[in-house]
Order: sequence, then C-alpha cells, then structure tokens
Amino acid sequence: MIKSLIQTFRPWHWVKNLFVVAPMVFSAHVFSASLALRFAAGFGVFCLLSSLVYGLNDIADAKKDRLHPLKKNRPIASGRLHPGAAWTAVIILAAIAVPPMWMLGREFFLCGAAYLILNLAYSFGLKKVTVVDAICVALGFVIRVWAGTALAGVEPTAWILMSTFFLALFLAFSKRRQEISYIDRAQYDADAALMRYTFQFLDNAIMVVSSCTIMCYALFCMSEYAMQKFNTHYVIATVPFVVFGMFRYFHLVYNRNRGEDPTSALLTDIPLQLSVAAWFGTFLAIIYFF
Repeated sequence: MIKSLIQTFRPWHWVKNLFVVAPMVFSAHVFSASLALRFAAGFGVFCLLSSLVYGLNDIADAKKDRLHPLKKNRPIASGRLHPGAAWTAVIILAAIAVPPMWMLGREFFLCGAAYLILNLAYSFGLKKVTVVDAICVALGFVIRVWAGTALAGVEPTAWILMSTFFLALFLAFSKRRQEISYIDRAQYDADAALMRYTFQFLDNAIMVVSSCTIMCYALFCMSEYAMQKFNTHYVIATVPFVVFGMFRYFHLVYNRNRGEDPTSALLTDIPLQLSVAAWFGTFLAIIYFF
C-alpha cells in the first residue's frame, strides 16, 4: 500500500515546485540563510499541495485512466489502491500543509489556496474544456512563482509571470501532442479535452507559445526593472541558454517522443540539465560579480 501511495502522490514531480524557489534568485539575496529557510518551507508546502492534487486527480480520473495505455497502471485505476485510502491520505496531506502555509504569510497563504482551488476546478471539470485545460496547468506554475515572490518580499514582474505562463503552456501543449499520438480515440472518454486536439493545432500552438516565452524573457532581461534591480545590463547574456533549452526540448518532443513527461525529460536528459545549470550559474555570476 505504501508503494501505491507513493506512486499516486508522485514525489518525483516535486521538481516542478522549484518554480517556487526561482524568485529567490531574482531577489539578489540567494545567500541569505533566513531567506533560504523560508523558501525551503515554501517548497515543502507546495510539494504537499501538489501531491494532494495528484491524488485528487487520480481519484477523479480512475475510470478514464483505465482506457489509457499508460495511465491504466496507476494504483487507483488498476485497483491496487482503494479510493477511500487515497482520500484519507489527501486529507492528511492537507492537514499537514495548511498550518505552515498560514505561518509563511497572508500572501503566500492566498497563493496556496488559489493553487488548490484552481486544481480542484481542473480535476473536477475544467480539464474537459479544450485549451482551458492547458491554461489551468500553466496558471499553476504562475501561482508557484507568485508564491515565491511573496516569500522573497519582492514584487512579481509582469515579464517573469508571462514568461512562466508561456513556458508552462509550451510544456502542456507538448504533453498533449505526445498523448494524442497513441490514445485509442474509439474507446477514450469522448468528453475529454484531449479528444478535440489535433496535431496541426498543437504544432501551431507550440510554435506560438515557445516564441512568446523567449520574447518575454528577453524583454525582462532588457527591462529597466532588471537593470535597476541587478545594477547591470549583462542579464541579457542568459538568453542563449533559455533558447537552447527550448530548442532542446523541441528535439525531445519531435525526434524522441518524450513530450509526455517534462519532469522525466529534465531529470534524464543531460543537455537539458546542462542548459538549466548554465543559465542558473550565469545568472548568479552576473548579478553578484558584475
């Protein structure tokens, strides 16, 4: 049962919650011990919240998942985990997450509450609406970044929020492109948003949102805010790493059929890892040594 619970709550996907930590870099106080503790606590809270959401999602989708070639092996869909046990674990996770969520401040608490409300709406309805389903996923990442800015005590800039939104939308559309390549449309839930996507639409959407991601990030790097915040105009030097990371992921989606699980791609693809590490290292070097 423990193994089934771990598979349901997917701790390996906690890497997505690094978006909560990202604003610590932009705060220019990345070496502050007290701030690091706040971010560690905030990261932990969102790990609990995201696992809770995965549990709710699997409970809601159990019937549909049984028709999916891969998702049918999930613990609840396969019958290895009883929905009642999953519900109990979800309630326990919520009870653990809420107190520290409140202690980290009102704005952080509101971000956590918004994340839960958004994902409840997604799991029990919005996921059936084409395009809206992908937008909900993207907004979940925007909320993570906003929560991080609340922890850091900095204002969330429009450019960073929009960059996050478009990047997450790019990943969501890429995932859907992979999924429609092998689902059995004759058996799959006719009400699912996935049924109404086409390769042509998704290819066009991926091109648009990837372009928007790079443009928004570049505009942030050239913005007056960035120059004043970091006291340098060299932040633009981090753009090539973002461009490489985007195109590397394009390669994984279109040439290696690895678009369904962005987390797995990040954790296993060395060039993608190197691009992230190079971006992070270059950003730190610029804001602290130039």
